[in-house]
Amino acid sequence: MRTLEILTKKDIQKNEFLHYFNESDIVGGINSCAPGEWCLFDFRDMKFIGFVNSFSKASDSIVAFMSSSKNPTELLGELIKKAITKRHKYTTYQDSARLIYGEADNLPGLVCDEYKNVIVLQINRAGLDLHREFIRKSIEELCNKKVAIYDNSKERQKEGLPDFNLDELPDEIEIEDMGLKYSLNKDQFQKNGYYYDHRENRQSLETFIKGLKNKPKKGLDLFSYLGSWGFHCLKAGVDSVTFVDQAEMKENIEKTALKNEIDAARVSFIRRDVFKKLDEYKQEGMTFDIVVSDPPAFAKSFKAKKAAISGYDKLHLKLFDVIADEGYIVAASCTKYVTMEELDQSFNKAAMKRGYNVNLLEIGKQGYDHPMKSLKSRNNYIKYLLYYTEKK
Repeated sequence: MRTLEILTKKDIQKNEFLHYFNESDIVGGINSCAPGEWCLFDFRDMKFIGFVNSFSKASDSIVAFMSSSKNPTELLGELIKKAITKRHKYTTYQDSARLIYGEADNLPGLVCDEYKNVIVLQINRAGLDLHREFIRKSIEELCNKKVAIYDNSKERQKEGLPDFNLDELPDEIEIEDMGLKYSLNKDQFQKNGYYYDHRENRQSLETFIKGLKNKPKKGLDLFSYLGSWGFHCLKAGVDSVTFVDQAEMKENIEKTALKNEIDAARVSFIRRDVFKKLDEYKQEGMTFDIVVSDPPAFAKSFKAKKAAISGYDKLHLKLFDVIADEGYIVAASCTKYVTMEELDQSFNKAAMKRGYNVNLLEIGKQGYDHPMKSLKSRNNYIKYLLYYTEKK
């Protein structure tokens, strides 16, 4: 294993374990190194081990760990075990959780989700891809469950990594999340997967509704996908929920109701563009007692932030067109570049325009299996705001 020298002008925090560098930070560069090659790094009195990739399109083409270890698999094994052990501290995460969340677990480029009948692994960094079978076996031994490697082609292209034949998935991916059972056929799963990130917020909403003296009667779950928000509402005592999504999820919604012993008469699914459906509801004079809005990300980069906020402004106005004179609205977001405060400002601006008083009742972030170091962490992206709304 070769040793590379980091330029002394570089400012490095001694209390950080994970570090990123680019080619210009290394004396002599990294062009002579193979993609994904593991190296030792020297910087003054500090020692690092890590991997490089001159083919990477990312600005941080070098990943280094502040460790005296000289054995990549030993280091990876320790980090994998630590991440999974952390999830298994929680009783609700025993066999359904994000086991490894990339950089947040000091394993950038590694994402691993556990379901009832399979564990799905994505590897998107060259240095980790070099040890893909070791990583797979390590997780299988720790969890006693089959691991299917299911690489993200777009992410791998950024690293100049080849696509391998994808491992075979079960025909149905079985999911259990906060006391509710779901399933996705493998074709649906390959397109979208399942989202654990709002799990604590969905549970919090359920607990809140259960504590109400008068439960909301009619619920609306927008951008519903598998219907996780709506089913938590039903479980809490909401009489009926309408699910709206542009994808065809009717069979999934009906199947989930059956799996969870929820009367089919309490659920209905509409395949429609959410914005257009809200306009139709307004024209019909249709209102709901509780509305949940959890759209997909409105911005994939910071440059699109202004357009994203404009999108939330438009959406939040439409939510007030369908809420009852007294009701509850969940404004959720997975757009990393829009802050909690900006989401709240957008919602309150819409309330003012539509003539509603609002009270912010709950706020939430991503679940424990999507850890973050602080609110400023770049992997902090989930926002949950629950409001009581009242017509002036």
